Amino acid sequence: MQIVIDIPQEAYKIIKKDTESEMYIIQVIKQGIPLDDIKAEIRQVVEEEADDERWSRGLHYALKIIDRHTGKGTE
Repeated sequence: MQIVIDIPQEAYKIIKKDTESEMYIIQVIKQGIPLDDIKAEIRQVVEEEADDERWSRGLHYALKIIDRHTGKGTE
């Protein structure tokens, strides 16, 4: 499962260096949002806005960018 998390830049630097910050990592992961949920929400908006071709196309591009950066290819 892939999730999107938001952490302070300094915390990220510490986590990258310090392997003993497991409890902090666990807390951050628990607050994450599954990436598939985000993509499903984008797809729902695409369906709702199907009459606006430019808006829909832009959201399709956003999904492609997400997939490219998560190694899933295009869906």
